[in-house]
Amino acid sequence: MLKVKQFIKRFGTDIAGYTCLLLVLPIGLLPGPGGIPLLVAGLGLLSIHNIWAKGMLDYVKKHSQSLRTIFFPRKRAIEWFWDLSAIALFVSACIISIYADYWFFKAMGTGMGAVSTTIALFNRGRLDSLQRRFKRNI
Repeated sequence: MLKVKQFIKRFGTDIAGYTCLLLVLPIGLLPGPGGIPLLVAGLGLLSIHNIWAKGMLDYVKKHSQSLRTIFFPRKRAIEWFWDLSAIALFVSACIISIYADYWFFKAMGTGMGAVSTTIALFNRGRLDSLQRRFKRNI
């Protein structure tokens, strides 16, 4: 009975992991960071029982920091550009969400709001400072 339970548990986590990996591409095309958390979640589930997934997860974690420095370098003009872009995108998202009549435009406004919030958090290392602050308080 114990072997059947272990098999079902492993099979379920592997199916959930592969499902997350399969959804990375279609969800990744939508606005916001949708594909990245699914990739990490899928690899995290698969890394429980598979060595290759553990290696890929370590690779993604290692290189995600370098991607952040590529897109959000510590240059004053670029930081201001990202801040102003995030504000403009957030205001546009609010206007679209408020005045849109169709669900598609409301969903697009919500996605734009998510993207603007993501940009604002990653720029100037705000997300890192928030994480340090929460770790201190815990």
